[in-house]
Amino acid sequence: MMTVNKLKIIRFMKELVKRLSVPIAEMGACMVVACLLPSCSVASLFHEEIGKEEAMVLMADSTRYVGKTFLPDFQGKSFRLVTDEGKRVKIKSGEVEQLRFRRDGKQSGVFVYVPYVARGGKESKPGWVNCQGVGRHLKIGLLAFDWQFNRKGELAPMSFADGDVYIIGIKEDGKGQFLSTLGRTKAVVRKALCKLLADDPVLCGQIEDKEVDAFDFQEICNRYTPGREQGHGSYEVMAVPLLDGMDETEKGGNV
Repeated sequence: MMTVNKLKIIRFMKELVKRLSVPIAEMGACMVVACLLPSCSVASLFHEEIGKEEAMVLMADSTRYVGKTFLPDFQGKSFRLVTDEGKRVKIKSGEVEQLRFRRDGKQSGVFVYVPYVARGGKESKPGWVNCQGVGRHLKIGLLAFDWQFNRKGELAPMSFADGDVYIIGIKEDGKGQFLSTLGRTKAVVRKALCKLLADDPVLCGQIEDKEVDAFDFQEICNRYTPGREQGHGSYEVMAVPLLDGMDETEKGGNV
């Protein structure tokens, strides 16, 4: 059972996290006090609060939540989000349309939770894919064991035990398909893309002729039009842009 002093420190730390203007020295002192307590739970709470990122959760039923949560675990089936009003919400990953993160006023990542066909053709359990391109009929993203922010404030993938980060293509059926691994040559990625996008021979021709860069995933998603016949050069404009939308109003009001 927590003592009155512990509860006071918890409230104090939450207030510090809320007020980003609090001096670093003061926050450090708070951490020292927390670590000196008999229980590690208070220190864990402090670490939890400062480790969360600004996020927007777009649910499959169009509900939206805005608040803070951790970057997603690779195959995490659920996660908790603290809304801007302080409400704690447990969210099932399978019910999420998009999980968007924001840092320093800019969108830093758009994650989707999808099952995928892994290297070798084996179907794998759903995982969180960080989209590098989103279009009307196609998404292309990276599947990594974990993510962290680098010194530039950009999300950087951490590889799996085999040393790889996977490039995943996601068509309208919502199932991901392994394409290649990050770091492979353009020739390898070009071949994998054209195999996945064989139902758009026009785009495949543009990729093979190097008119479209094999690593320009956003442009590929923009242009991909399934069922298009050779000789028809027009393509559809992206319908689901990776735009900042953290200030949009959620279903049922701001949460």
